[in-house]
Amino acid sequence: MAPRRGPRVAKASKKMGEKCLGRPARDRSYLYGANGQMVEFAMGTGQSTRHWVYTNDARTHEVHAQSAIPGNRAGILRTTEFPVGSNDPTEVVLAEMRVEDELQLRMLLRELEERLAFTGTYYRADAANMKWANLPQPERTAPDLRAHQVPLPGAGKGAAMQLHHFHKQDAGQDRMLLSMPSPGAPGRHVLAQVEFDWPDMAGGDLNILHHKLTATTLKSSVVREHIEAPRKGFAKLIEARDYQRTFGDSWRERTKQMLSRAANVFFGTDAPSTPPEPLPAGAPEDLQLMRESLSSPRVMALKARFVSSIDEAHLVAGGEHAIRRHIQGLRMRNDHRSHYDLAIVEAALLLQYADPAQMWDLVTEAGGKVMRFVHGYQ
Repeated sequence: MAPRRGPRVAKASKKMGEKCLGRPARDRSYLYGANGQMVEFAMGTGQSTRHWVYTNDARTHEVHAQSAIPGNRAGILRTTEFPVGSNDPTEVVLAEMRVEDELQLRMLLRELEERLAFTGTYYRADAANMKWANLPQPERTAPDLRAHQVPLPGAGKGAAMQLHHFHKQDAGQDRMLLSMPSPGAPGRHVLAQVEFDWPDMAGGDLNILHHKLTATTLKSSVVREHIEAPRKGFAKLIEARDYQRTFGDSWRERTKQMLSRAANVFFGTDAPSTPPEPLPAGAPEDLQLMRESLSSPRVMALKARFVSSIDEAHLVAGGEHAIRRHIQGLRMRNDHRSHYDLAIVEAALLLQYADPAQMWDLVTEAGGKVMRFVHGYQ
């Protein structure tokens, strides 16, 4: 459902006689900062801005795109992203692109809207009239956002670094996009990039892209990097077959070495963490978290309530149909108030069955339910 009332369109000072963003101004306009905070956007005499506003379905992410094309000279397109409700200007994500003409402006806006649509459900409005419209889904395939997950040393249970590995074959270059919880800022994330010689990521050049992103601004930034990487000749490596194809038969131990020392990039410690195996082909991104959720006390208590350990072993060995048939019988014998609990038990048993069999569609469905039951929607 499109927003009924969009983000406020900032107004310039009445004393200066300027008009709203997205409409002609004499010599300056304003750029949104966090929570609608205005930042002066200097422009030449006679220029005018055009302004588009975007927000997601959950109203957690707001994006503003402003353009200024001064006739016969190159102009700019500037985008500003921030988490809705934030008063912290350090959480803003800014980008500026040179624009030669109207055709290039339309192309850049189309790329921005495609990126947002890959991130989730978004709406667009022209600031001149604030009439909202749903962004269409992109025609091309969405980028693969699966990541390697490396536990963070000394951090809380479940805290992990997310690693996206890109390799440029013809130049032998490797680039790692990594994110992790921001120290001292709950709910915020650091996003960084490392250029390195495989497998020595700890010895690479670290560049902090942003130090305070929310979940939505982080995902938007990660999607942008995934779109840009192929344009620069980089291919993503995530599955075991990707590494074998790229690095040959010696890939396994050297890749595990690289991932085990990923924390060195930030913490400078020589102590390796337990390295994850590259994801099997087709495995969901959150596979490790799904597996960990199975041992949650809440999940184990529900299973013990409805299924004995002997029955559990027989059901998992019997497969999907045996599990679903048994749970359906339990639903018929129990009050409707138990149906949600039984759905979680069913999902846990299906995950136990499907994971070793590498039935990834079923793992994604069942594991997602168990993971959300334990961790909520993140």
